[in-house]
Amino acid sequence: MSNIDIIIWDLEANGFVAPQSKILEIGAFIVRGEEIEQRNWILDNKVEISPEITAINGITNELIAKEGRDPLECLSEFMDLLINAPKNITHNGLKFDIPFLMAYATDLYNHTDEIKKMTEDIIRSKAYDTAVHCKAKKLKMIPKYGESYLDFAGRVMSARIQGIHFNLGLSCSEHKIDTSAVTLHRALGDVAMTYELYKKITQ
Repeated sequence: MSNIDIIIWDLEANGFVAPQSKILEIGAFIVRGEEIEQRNWILDNKVEISPEITAINGITNELIAKEGRDPLECLSEFMDLLINAPKNITHNGLKFDIPFLMAYATDLYNHTDEIKKMTEDIIRSKAYDTAVHCKAKKLKMIPKYGESYLDFAGRVMSARIQGIHFNLGLSCSEHKIDTSAVTLHRALGDVAMTYELYKKITQ
């Protein structure tokens, strides 16, 4: 795992608050030099998926029954990659995906609050959130002198300005990224979009 350059990841869930809501799918691009490995985990939490959730992310009870795996196995495989990667990329991950992942994982592993904080600190310390860039650009916000990336990100994402939108689809459109071949709101589709957005931002 030491030769990983970056990991770009996304999760899909059956709600917005973990651990009451569960992770249904995790997608990731693992970048090693010019090579990109795509990984996808379907998690079988033994929960019923409502038609409303299927309408959002396309994940069905039939898909879970066919491809779903033990959540502990899936999460262990993914977390090994995530924690060992020197940099991880998400869109809106600092505000949603990372806290959701940690609440879900803590419940699943029955971890203590101390282990949760230590793990989350490791992940956040190596995180880059494309949503932070997109929102900051619209608000014309820049880091203060000596301000860390995480402090800047927290300041940007906590700013409540009506009419400012920075969802992944819109952000890709504004950066002239073609998403016509991508399955929106499935984990790997959103990962592909996030990666293209990250490359546009950092080029």
